[in-house]
Amino acid sequence: MKTGISILCIAVLATSSAGFVNIQTFDSGVRSLGLGNSFVAVADNTEAVFANPAGLGQLRRRQATYTYGGGIDKKYDNLELGLGRYMASFGMPLNAKLGLGLGYERLSSSQISENGAFVSLSYQAVKRLYVGVSAKYLFWTVSSRSAAELELEDLPTASWVDVGLLWQSPFPGAQVGLLLKNVYQPSEIKGEIKDDLLVLEREVHVGAGYRVGTQGLLSVQYVQHRGTERYRGRRGWMIGGEYHVLKELVLRAGREHQFDGEFGLDGRKERVWLSMGLGLRLEYRAVGLLLDYVHSSNRGILSPHRFSLACEF
Repeated sequence: MKTGISILCIAVLATSSAGFVNIQTFDSGVRSLGLGNSFVAVADNTEAVFANPAGLGQLRRRQATYTYGGGIDKKYDNLELGLGRYMASFGMPLNAKLGLGLGYERLSSSQISENGAFVSLSYQAVKRLYVGVSAKYLFWTVSSRSAAELELEDLPTASWVDVGLLWQSPFPGAQVGLLLKNVYQPSEIKGEIKDDLLVLEREVHVGAGYRVGTQGLLSVQYVQHRGTERYRGRRGWMIGGEYHVLKELVLRAGREHQFDGEFGLDGRKERVWLSMGLGLRLEYRAVGLLLDYVHSSNRGILSPHRFSLACEF
């Protein structure tokens, strides 16, 4: 039973430490994290499934992305964490007004894993204005041995909904984005171990982005958490930018500043995280290959390094 209790503690660690799974924190992928998580008004790749589904309307080709962020070798109560974070997403235009996105992400160890499956749609309501919605189904899984030790018969599952807007202003290169995260809350969470594992606060994200010609991008974002006692009053500012040194090579940097609420394990009331990254784009005929890397000081018990590979076709 002690091992079982330790597994539960790991699960709580996973949901309370910042920088893990998008369903509970801000970052949605490598490019988003490289911009300090100020991505709600950019959202121009498949990370839009997690960051702002309205952004899927900007896709002009099919795109598939895989993201990996491994764990740091640590132990908790003599139990190996062995955490890994994996994300996969796909997006494509359905027609001139509709965009579709699919996503899956997983935070896992050898004992327990948290999973999220996403289906997103974007619709161009009027000229320059996109509306998007993401339905997400969250569930936990444990190994058969861990389930037996915990005497579990049913793990928690539930569904949430995010709603997003993206407005391309008449001013060339300027966009505004809005995300209402977890706007729909489940009336009932099915399964055992419900406390803290699948109780998600509502969040409001608003941001602006500005493209400087064809080489530069600046973005800023504000987030306000609402809902649960634990995160009530929590808020943050994010800012980031990227610059194309070459046509194929882009450099990124970002800063995230959060206030109030409970953070990680030490209960600090204010934190600042920095990130730096780069991206490489290769084109061969009608296929584009995108390699992205980011290093972030907001690592929790995950590695500060994160990688992604995307293909456009």
